[in-house]
Amino acid sequence: NFAVVYGSGPANIADMLSAQGSPTTTEQAVEMLEKYYSGFPNLRAWMDRRVADGREQHFVKTPFGRKFTVWEYKDHREWIQKKGDRMCVNAPIQGGAADYLKIGMNRVRKAIRKAGLTDKIRLVMTVHDALEFYIHKSVDTQTVIDLISPCVAFPFKGLPEIRADWHEGTRWGLVVELELDKDGKISGYGW
Repeated sequence: NFAVVYGSGPANIADMLSAQGSPTTTEQAVEMLEKYYSGFPNLRAWMDRRVADGREQHFVKTPFGRKFTVWEYKDHREWIQKKGDRMCVNAPIQGGAADYLKIGMNRVRKAIRKAGLTDKIRLVMTVHDALEFYIHKSVDTQTVIDLISPCVAFPFKGLPEIRADWHEGTRWGLVVELELDKDGKISGYGW
């Protein structure tokens, strides 16, 4: 999945899938890509539209409307322009995920302030697409989930349902994953 949306071609995919003593040929990678695209028939058309739009306008947009300029198209070298083609596909996906996270962060900040918990719940960092909080021991974990979950897992047209995963612990390296039921209530703990 990542190789496809990052614009990898058959040769690169063959190389990534090759293990010592068990090489994948470019021809096999072509077959795999054909099967992949047949399983997701709208994906190839979507990718081609992004590249066509980018080549015409020299920019693409994230699902949230943020503009991403594709500077590579100003270069005369074909290999640089091919990088631009890959960016036209990747930027809406990665940029859209970044936009979603930033919107979530702002919603969380407002919800914490509105709940009067700014001294007890602190957003301390992001790790890729995750938000990490310090929570005062006087605040119940379920209360935190109920407050924050709607802020970070909200519907947006054109995106699949986003689900938040939760964990808790007293120190880094000593966290447990929380299992939630269909209503978002803690139903168990896992590793």
